[in-house]
Amino acid sequence: MGIETKLEEIGIRSPVGLASLLCTKDLDMIMNVWDTGIGFIVLKTMMDAEERPEKPLIKEVMSTDNNTNFYHSGTTDKEQYNFHDDAERIIELINGLYSNDIVSIPSIGTKKANIEPWENIESVLAKTEARVLELNLRYLYRGLLAKYRRGILLNEYLNNEAKAKAEDINRAKYLANEEFGYLLNKIREVFPQSKYSLIAKLWACDEIKLHLMYVAESGFNAVTLLNSIKKEPPEPFEKIPRSKMPQMSGMELRPYRDYALTLARRMNYKLPIFASGGVAIEAIRDINFDGVSH
Repeated sequence: MGIETKLEEIGIRSPVGLASLLCTKDLDMIMNVWDTGIGFIVLKTMMDAEERPEKPLIKEVMSTDNNTNFYHSGTTDKEQYNFHDDAERIIELINGLYSNDIVSIPSIGTKKANIEPWENIESVLAKTEARVLELNLRYLYRGLLAKYRRGILLNEYLNNEAKAKAEDINRAKYLANEEFGYLLNKIREVFPQSKYSLIAKLWACDEIKLHLMYVAESGFNAVTLLNSIKKEPPEPFEKIPRSKMPQMSGMELRPYRDYALTLARRMNYKLPIFASGGVAIEAIRDINFDGVSH
C-alpha cells in the first residue's frame, strides 16, 4: 500500500503538517496546533529507552541567528517518552489523539545496533491506532558507527583514537553502512507492509545516496530529506558539552536539503519525499520567535 493511500486512511486533512512536537509537556499545545487547520502532526522522536539514565538531563536551549537559523540542544531520550519506561503513556497518548481525530505520526528511534529494540517498540505501537511511522534513522546509524569505531580502536590502537589511520576509520564506516542496510530489511519485517507505512528520516552525510538506495530496497514507503545538522551557534550555548553540539535548522540547512532532493531526482528515486528539513524556519524567517513581524 502506498504512503498516499495510508495517509488518506488515517484521515490526513492536508499536506501541510507540523513535526517534532513534544508530547510530555502540555497536550493543550498539540490541540491548539491542530485547531489551526494543519493536516497532521509528527511527534518528537521517542526512543526505545533512556540511553544513560545515570546522566543528568541537559535542559533544552534554543536560539536564533538573525532569524534565519534555529539552534537547539537537549536530550531527546530524557525529554520525551521512551518505550521502556512510558509504554502505557505512549499508548494512551496516541490513541487519545486519534480519538479526537488528530492525525499523529509517531517518530521512533534507537541507538542500539540490533533488531530487539525495534521489536519492543512495535509491541507497544501494535496497541495503538498508529499506522504511519517515522523512523529517525540517524540514531541507529550513529550507534552502528560507534560500535565499529570502538572495535577498531580497541583491537588495533588500544583505544587511542589519535593513532587511528584514516583508512581504518573509513573501514568502520563501511562496516556500519553494510549492517545498516541489513538492519533496514529486518526492521521492515518487524513492521510489515500490510500494517504499517514507514517514513525514513535521513540526515546530511557523505553516504546519503547509499542510504537512499538502502531505504528503497528495504521496502520503506517514503523518505524525509533532511534532518537538522549539528552546528555551533554564533554565541555558543553555555554548559553544553561538545558531544551535545546543538542541532541547527533553517537557511543554512537549505544547501544540504537541496542537494539531497536534487540527488533523488537524478536517481529517478521511486519513493515519495514526505517532507524536507528547514522549511518552517524559512517560512517564518521574517517573523521573530516572539511572534512579532519585522
